[in-house]
Amino acid sequence: MGGVGMAILVFVFHLQPTAPPIDVMLMILAVITAAGALQAAGGMDYLVHLAEKALRKN
Repeated sequence: MGGVGMAILVFVFHLQPTAPPIDVMLMILAVITAAGALQAAGGMDYLVHLAEKALRKN
């Protein structure tokens, strides 16, 4: 859907597209990589266990 909106803005309204937000894309990549590393190392299960304990206490 984003491509359709971009095409309308460029071809109908004659607006120039700007540069892609590289910083935002790199932050998303870093979060996905960290989540993947946590999952592969078993850290995600540990964090879920800690969250469960914290929720059950309160």
